[in-house]
Amino acid sequence: MPAGLDFDPTTGVISGTPTNIGQFGITIGTSDSQSTVYRGFYLQINSSATVNLPPVVVSNLSSPITRDIYQTISIPAAYAFTDPKDDP
Repeated sequence: MPAGLDFDPTTGVISGTPTNIGQFGITIGTSDSQSTVYRGFYLQINSSATVNLPPVVVSNLSSPITRDIYQTISIPAAYAFTDPKDDP
């Protein structure tokens, strides 16, 4: 089983988050009172093409920003940050 994945023999579910890429041979089996049967398959773990990259600063804001009490401060997020992949 690839690192980061677990198999629950009660439910038959493979779950988790794989931590290595590659092709992994997995054999599963079941038995009754008369025989045992095995079946193998390959699980291919690829590097993720949908990595959520963090937003980045695209403009340096002057700091500190000084305003008097009760003055409005408005800094549009699009002015200071961008999301490199437009992902959520």
